[in-house]
Amino acid sequence: MIKKEGQVYTVLTNQHVLAPGKSTRIQTPDGNFHKATSVAGVNFQGKDLALLQFRASADYAVASLTNLATVAVNEPIFAAGFPFDADLSQPSGFTLATGQVLLVPERAFKEGYQIGYSNNIEKGMSGGPILNRQGQVIGINGIHADPLWGDPYVYEDGSRPTDALRDLMSRYSWGIPIQTFAQLAPQYASVEALAAGTPTATEENLPPIANDVNNIAQQITVQIDVPNTSHCKGSGVIIVKQGNTYTVLTAEHVIRETEECDRKKLEIITPDNQRYLVDVNENTVKTLPGVDLAVLKFTSKLSYQVATLARHDLEKKGGLVFVSGLPGSTVANGKNNRLFTIGTLFNKEWGSISVKDSLSLTYGYELVYTNITEAGVSGGPVLDIRGHVIGIHGRADGEAVVDEAGSGRSMHLGYSLGVPINTFLSLVTKVGIEPTQLRIYTAEPPSLTESETQSIKLSLLKRVQKPNNSNDAINWLNYGNQLWRLEQYEEALAAFDRAIQIKPDFYQAWYSRGLVLLSLEKYSEALEAFERAIQESQEKFALAWRGKGEALINLQRYPEALASIEKAVALNPKDFLVRVYQGILLQAQERYQEAIVAYDQAIKINPHPWAYNNRSSVRAKLGDKEGALADVNKALEIDPDYAESYLQRSYIRSEWEDREGALADVNKALEIAPNYADAYYSRGLLQYYRGDRAEAIADLGKAIRLNPNNAYFYYSWGGRYSNEGDNQEAIFYYNKAIQLNPNYAEAYYDRGLAYSKLRDRQSALADFQKAVALYRQQGNTFFSRQALARITELQRTPSAVEPANVTLYEGPALNTTFQSPGKISIEIVEIDSSSRRVQVRIAFSQGLYGEGVFEGLINQNNVLELFGILGTLQAAGFPNTDVRLEFLPNKTIKGTYSIYAGAHDFRGRTQNGEFTASQVPTMSKETSLASSENAEVSFNRGYAHHSQGDYTEAITDYTEAIRLKSDYVEAYLRRGIALAQQGESQKAIEDLNKALHLNSDLLQAYYIRGLIRASLKDYPKAVEDYNQVLLRVQEIAGIGVQTEINAQTKILTIVAVTDNLPAYKAGIKTGDQVLEIDDKSTANLSLEEVVNLLRGKKGTQVTLRISRPGKGEFKVTLTREPIVNPQLAEVYYNRGLARLELKDKQGAREDLQKAADLYQQQNNIEMYQTALEKLKEIQ
Repeated sequence: MIKKEGQVYTVLTNQHVLAPGKSTRIQTPDGNFHKATSVAGVNFQGKDLALLQFRASADYAVASLTNLATVAVNEPIFAAGFPFDADLSQPSGFTLATGQVLLVPERAFKEGYQIGYSNNIEKGMSGGPILNRQGQVIGINGIHADPLWGDPYVYEDGSRPTDALRDLMSRYSWGIPIQTFAQLAPQYASVEALAAGTPTATEENLPPIANDVNNIAQQITVQIDVPNTSHCKGSGVIIVKQGNTYTVLTAEHVIRETEECDRKKLEIITPDNQRYLVDVNENTVKTLPGVDLAVLKFTSKLSYQVATLARHDLEKKGGLVFVSGLPGSTVANGKNNRLFTIGTLFNKEWGSISVKDSLSLTYGYELVYTNITEAGVSGGPVLDIRGHVIGIHGRADGEAVVDEAGSGRSMHLGYSLGVPINTFLSLVTKVGIEPTQLRIYTAEPPSLTESETQSIKLSLLKRVQKPNNSNDAINWLNYGNQLWRLEQYEEALAAFDRAIQIKPDFYQAWYSRGLVLLSLEKYSEALEAFERAIQESQEKFALAWRGKGEALINLQRYPEALASIEKAVALNPKDFLVRVYQGILLQAQERYQEAIVAYDQAIKINPHPWAYNNRSSVRAKLGDKEGALADVNKALEIDPDYAESYLQRSYIRSEWEDREGALADVNKALEIAPNYADAYYSRGLLQYYRGDRAEAIADLGKAIRLNPNNAYFYYSWGGRYSNEGDNQEAIFYYNKAIQLNPNYAEAYYDRGLAYSKLRDRQSALADFQKAVALYRQQGNTFFSRQALARITELQRTPSAVEPANVTLYEGPALNTTFQSPGKISIEIVEIDSSSRRVQVRIAFSQGLYGEGVFEGLINQNNVLELFGILGTLQAAGFPNTDVRLEFLPNKTIKGTYSIYAGAHDFRGRTQNGEFTASQVPTMSKETSLASSENAEVSFNRGYAHHSQGDYTEAITDYTEAIRLKSDYVEAYLRRGIALAQQGESQKAIEDLNKALHLNSDLLQAYYIRGLIRASLKDYPKAVEDYNQVLLRVQEIAGIGVQTEINAQTKILTIVAVTDNLPAYKAGIKTGDQVLEIDDKSTANLSLEEVVNLLRGKKGTQVTLRISRPGKGEFKVTLTREPIVNPQLAEVYYNRGLARLELKDKQGAREDLQKAADLYQQQNNIEMYQTALEKLKEIQ
């Protein structure tokens, strides 16, 4: 009853309460019935509202109406009504249900419902009042929780809530706010009932889903204490109620007897702060075998909520989770200060590799999550987004230390860990509990949207307490760890920096700083942080070595990464992750047997499908099909939903020609992981080889949309176009790959091949030179030699860029075991009649594809026999190739070829055939080159042999170059180096003397001669040579950039920026285009001219006009600073050694210190340490 005018009372109810076409009666509190009539003339616009009126002479109370501003979410409210099964003639038929306001969405549902609350509304209570604590009506009931039909959760504009929010809404009762009624029928409402500007919000400012879980956690979490102690606390969760007996699940170590904690008596503190004493005996406390779980019982006449346990596979998939517990001394002033945190649960695979080491995942621990936890939270529940318990918290990765005050402290360095509730359910009968006594829910919770996830995570930030003016480094470290877990990387970095400022040798803070920088993909800075952590820990902190290895992997500095990872292995051989990293790095260097040993060790530590998967790929590369299949099948036995293993098995099946089986495996991987970009890519390849180009392109497009930053997708698809002879399109894809990964050596190499086919010699040379530099940086000697050979071919062979080739054979590949053989072409690209030297190119297309250029001499029987390596673009490796050409008197050539693919994708496949060619190039003197050009050819050939370690052939070629060009300085230098490498020191010195006679500023000649003289124990002469090098190296001042002229745009482009030099400080970035230097256009400038413009005297300025994508053009003025060449470290080091032999300890000490400093600048840790050891010997 909301209004009285004379003897007319007005009643507010729901429209759905009234039966259309039937009369209505109202029973008042005195038991009397009154005939009611509907109020006409009020348009409720489809809201579930109705007004009735009746006449009575009695004096009945009328409700006081108000708006939602009088309540806040989580505040108590009351809901009244008469359930259907109530006896209306008895006072007991009236029901007053207690509960809380839980959700008030910004938009109402179509019928006006907008108040979500926890009160238990039964059928028949519709239209009854919802009251605040002052007894004022704020709304009317209308929808009970979990409705059996219909979909009331549709907003007025027709849109719908997210799946997760709808799932939450369905668990609440719903009412219509009085303010909605007041807006539509103001003549029947008071001013107080109209909507106010104050929004309804949670006291905790938590989003609705998190608020719901928090409310549930509040009611089910208890504290477990040892009476009269302050440091023996833990948490637990109520899981069973039988009569007045409750059972609490906790971690076993919470109730374990220790020297510090006498746990013969325990105290359970419930959510209402009641304390219940538990005498520990075999009836009240029981432990579960082999896991960190225990149950204990207490008795109470009061009613407490029992938790719902979730029996689903969230721990396999990961997602948002919550942890509830009571840290340390949290019960004060009668208030329970419970910790409630939000984080991300890793899926099972990632969790097991994200922990500190294998010891973290013992004693039943399998859950790994980012939630912040503290001492005392052990035993508390881990909950999903429905508030169902998925695990019991118990551990956190970190270190225990004693601070400067002598107190034991914990440092948080990693993640938190818990025991899955499924583990408890599998053992529950062993502690006398039947599954029927438990509340178990099996359906998985709905997925959150990204915005919902971020909203919930950000809400936790308000709960993270900043140390403020604290000078406690550990506090700042732990604060930073919390921010890192919440992905607040910049703030975390600032916290770690503060810890380091307080305590500069705090290696754990340096390590944590490195972790944040890894997350920010600032790998060079991360490397510096990890190296500092290593230094401050006296090189004994294994996690810092692991972090350094990860940074180096991302910097593609693989040999250094392997050295760092192997140091981590030595310090902590039980770390599963470093063993896997070790295997991956050995595998990348084609050290397959060693990689298998590393994976064997990883599997002993943790039989994880990742390790089996990787070992499978190595065995496949070694041709061990059965072993490869056994490993991948074992991975799937461990985890039948491990999509990566299905993909790996598809590779194996494809390699051994089972394309249909491979396709079935890829489809299975996509069934498990519908957004698995690599699987779409692989299926695209399979479709391509089946000839279904349209499906292949569709799958590749899907892969790129899912992972647009995967350079390999673009690179490999470039290979597909190159295979089809469309080199322009191939270059487009290679460009994309290089744009995403500027250090992609293979992409530069293959783009160079494409340019060479298009006769663009300059661009091809630039790409091959870049590939050489990158391969060397990666420690990949074999591939760097391949790229050098390409450079030699281009520099030596005009026909490589001019259409002067003579095709001997072009047609289908013959007698092949390859499923899609395609075409093969064999052509002569050069014949030198004076030397009878011949170059032959073999190329595949439209199947197995790639090419190689081979060179040899026609023997006295007019036969040319060639053997070499055929480079392929699709990672098929470098098949061995034999070619034999017999030049017949009838002006024809009889040829045979044999190719054996011995590498990963196409191992064991062969192609061989024979042909007769009638078109033979004329071997006339016209084909010979001029002497100077022949000298260049001989030198380049020698350089190629030299690079491959063939010193004898190199010396022969260098000698021929000198014969043709007597003042060939570089040839004397290179021959001198080759002679030294063969041990012919005196001859080497003679060549170096000749080179210096021709060019007295040849620094390398002085340096090499110094090394040779030192090896001959002629230390005074060696020191003289080293002095000559250092005297000739003047101080260079510049801005700290490397540039190149982009092969496509022809614009001067910055390709590297040196840390802490002017360009770096001014924000210059890799990829910036330099249009002008001091108002001089860079168009048509050579790189030498560019260098001269950028360099100058220390303290002088240079102005650049820069073009940057997304920012446009801008100018920047930089002041030149000294740039020391770190490569001079070798000169200082060797001069120091020579001075030491001459007993010049002071000079040796200075040189070795200078060398150590320079080695440190270039991150050459091995030589840095060697130089330091030499310094120690002098002390």
